[in-house]
Amino acid sequence: MARLLSIAAPANGSGKTSLIVTLLRANPGVFTALKASTVYRDGRHCPRTGSGCACRRLEGDYTVITDPGVIGQPGTDTGRMKEAGAVRTLWSLARPGSHAELWSHLSRAVLGDHEPVLCEGTGIIDLARPESIVMVVRPGPSRDRWKAGTWSLMERASLVVVNAAPGEAPGETVPARDLAGEIRARTATPVIVEDVTRPLDLWRSSTLRDLCARLAPVRPGS
Repeated sequence: MARLLSIAAPANGSGKTSLIVTLLRANPGVFTALKASTVYRDGRHCPRTGSGCACRRLEGDYTVITDPGVIGQPGTDTGRMKEAGAVRTLWSLARPGSHAELWSHLSRAVLGDHEPVLCEGTGIIDLARPESIVMVVRPGPSRDRWKAGTWSLMERASLVVVNAAPGEAPGETVPARDLAGEIRARTATPVIVEDVTRPLDLWRSSTLRDLCARLAPVRPGS
């Protein structure tokens, strides 16, 4: 069974991909990157690419894309992951209700035993049973844009990262500080405020570095 660290968020645009890129840059050649997208038949909330809706890539109820020509397209999420130092980058797409079939295929035929994986997306979390869940939250999106189950997922997470805007001093902006306080009041999960694009070795908290090290420990002589 592969070993997963799942990066989730309550809404699009929270910084999931940016955080994975930061983790990959801090650990080049260590992790597989998996972007797991849910595709809706009516196009609602479908992930967008530079050339349109991701629906056009879906074959059947689920698809796993490994084609380097698709994965490595500049400016795409998977292209950023690949460039940041992923051992390999995968993009899975599934319709609602098809995540069990998708995960069965991924775990049997795609991911290796004990392979360390950074996974973006919430659809397969309950099926994949990741070793750690990290939630990324941005102060901007209103609560009515948050996905159902966000608070319960935060309670299960190992860490919540409140994503400060690039260039802002972490913890000093009122919206980020207020959101971090709200999360601390409602959950027992550790919460930090950080610009997720900052190099990981500059983060004041070592929690995320420790989670990565636990997932892919350095072997003697490596």
